[in-house]
Amino acid sequence: MEIKKDFGSVLTQLQLGERVGMPDVRPMPSVAKGASEIRLKDQSGIYRAFFVIETELGILVFHGFKKKTQQTPQNEIETGKKRLKTFLEELQNEK
Repeated sequence: MEIKKDFGSVLTQLQLGERVGMPDVRPMPSVAKGASEIRLKDQSGIYRAFFVIETELGILVFHGFKKKTQQTPQNEIETGKKRLKTFLEELQNEK
């Protein structure tokens, strides 16, 4: 439960336009141009959430997961890429 509050805190800072850097936020160009990840941990594990800041809509969080290895697994990167692509395609279709 505490980790959800921590994610919410970082998202609030980002929404307010505050610069949030390492260790909490890191760019993730391997996912997409402009993508970043929120990086948090607590006693139960290490958690990540990929997001982009889209000026029209605000912050788009498109993939979250519990990290179990030192390096971000390629399958999580691929899942993030697919989810962002799908979301942006659906957004274009609505216009």
